[in-house]
Amino acid sequence: LSFCVCVLCQGKCDEADPFSRRAFAIRKKALGSDHPDLAVSRHNTAVLLYQQGHRVQGLEDIFRSVKSMKEAVGTDHPTVRDMHQTATALTNQMLFNAKEIMDKSNQSLDNNNCAEGPDWFKNVSPEGVFR
Repeated sequence: LSFCVCVLCQGKCDEADPFSRRAFAIRKKALGSDHPDLAVSRHNTAVLLYQQGHRVQGLEDIFRSVKSMKEAVGTDHPTVRDMHQTATALTNQMLFNAKEIMDKSNQSLDNNNCAEGPDWFKNVSPEGVFR
């Protein structure tokens, strides 16, 4: 798993993905599906998924991992707090990006820029992030 983290830190999400998935599969087989360490692996894999641009699926998996960790170790555990903090930060980032898109759309409509058409959307990914 630490190799996966090193690759991820270098900004190579696509290269880190197979290592992350493999580490998750090994941990699941070795520890069982209810083990707290598996929730951490699930969380790390979900963050990677989010960073690859799969925002909705990544957030869903992040919240699932937080729930699993809470069930395993309780709400007050430091890892639960860290995982929840990550989930909150990524959710806020996604909401900020959505607001930015809505503001841009409203600005175009307010300025009667209908001649522009939806061209400005070319710079928005399917997950709602400006490129």
